[in-house]
Amino acid sequence: MPVANMGQFNDNLQSDVFYCRDVLGVNYAVVGIIDQSTLLHQATRMPDTLSETMLDIFRKTWFKPYGFPMTIRVDPGASYAKHFRDYVERRGILLEVVPAEAHWRIGLIEMRNAVLRDILERIIDSEAVMTSDDFDAALEAAVHALNSMTYSHGRPQYMAVFGQIPRVGGGLHGAVRADILRAEAMKALAEINTSQSLRRALLRKTATPHHNQLLPGQNCAYWRWQNPRGRSTKKRGAWVVARFLSYDPDGRSAWLHSGTTTLQVSLEQLRGQAEGTSGKTLEREIPWRNIIKLPREQIDAYIESAKKEEKSWLSWGSMEEVSAETAAKILSNPPTKKRVLRSRACYRNKSKIPGRLQAKTRVVALGHLDLDLASLSRDSPTPSRTSEYILLAIFIAGKNGIMENDPVRWILWAGDVSTAFLQGAQDKSERPEDLFLLPPQDEVTKMAKTFRTPLYRVKGNIYGLC
Repeated sequence: MPVANMGQFNDNLQSDVFYCRDVLGVNYAVVGIIDQSTLLHQATRMPDTLSETMLDIFRKTWFKPYGFPMTIRVDPGASYAKHFRDYVERRGILLEVVPAEAHWRIGLIEMRNAVLRDILERIIDSEAVMTSDDFDAALEAAVHALNSMTYSHGRPQYMAVFGQIPRVGGGLHGAVRADILRAEAMKALAEINTSQSLRRALLRKTATPHHNQLLPGQNCAYWRWQNPRGRSTKKRGAWVVARFLSYDPDGRSAWLHSGTTTLQVSLEQLRGQAEGTSGKTLEREIPWRNIIKLPREQIDAYIESAKKEEKSWLSWGSMEEVSAETAAKILSNPPTKKRVLRSRACYRNKSKIPGRLQAKTRVVALGHLDLDLASLSRDSPTPSRTSEYILLAIFIAGKNGIMENDPVRWILWAGDVSTAFLQGAQDKSERPEDLFLLPPQDEVTKMAKTFRTPLYRVKGNIYGLC
């Protein structure tokens, strides 16, 4: 099982690389190093991302002034391989490489690097940093601000390591620009500390994964991101089937055999292959490829349900058709194209009687790609458990004929409003720009001849949106 980060200075380090641009758009690579015990943070600009360069930076920035640590935790980047790995292993340093999709394992350095980059960007904007020398000066000021600021521990990082805050040049010696950069860095850090949005992000909690104990040799699946190809900038991911080998002693990783390679994955991206999983999925939704293989009368039932779904959308004014010329302009303009959501049709058999078909079609937008998702109100007016108990208590009193001494026996039933979600309206103040929807493109929809317009403008509530 994982243990707490306890120890003394220079026992355990974390390192990661981030990138920052100056006002001219030049991108600089910066390597950050942090001590887990005292949170002392050091950062240096990298001329390139070679492993020899990373080793040289570590030797000058950390190994020579502070000595060798016990462990260094990094991500599986090429900068920490080859020369760097060989050097630290020969010195008896444990190089712990976290799985590719488990960057939260080095969340300490990633969070501090994010704050450092925010400070750098503010300095770059205010001081018009345009050269590598100016960038290095801004980086020095930002690192000094991070290590000399007092946080929740009650003392700066410099105090925890050295017992005092190191003296810096400036003042009477006339280093005016260095003083200005340090002042800007301290100001930016103070603004970040009082940022409510950043505070809310830090207070968010994630769910703890729970899964069954896997046995060696058992089939499993792990999530793997794929880097974008060509002009695409979107990362795509998928579940990859592998064979389970063993759990890692750290209690947070597992080793799998996929193809001809052995790889390490985090428990959060690991899923066991349970029997009946695909069957349960088919009970909830039927793929359209399975529907077109059914007898003709069953296909016709799903076609009629698709027509009914389109009629519901149009009757409640949830969307309106966009002309072909306007649709072409929207799809060819990158800013408006980002506000176009895809959709798909979900098909189910809602009959609870075996052998009977009750076809149901539901067109759902891919709302997780909505650009306005972070700014929308996501609360729902659902009753609390206390309200349900009060309602049931009132019903029981009426059922027993003791409600206000009325002998009439009460009856309770539950109702369902057809297409109730489509009858709602959107708050225009939360979504100032129009949202567009691409129709589903499966074969059942084409056979039903529904949603034939190439693009729709969203006017009200639709399934899948927040």
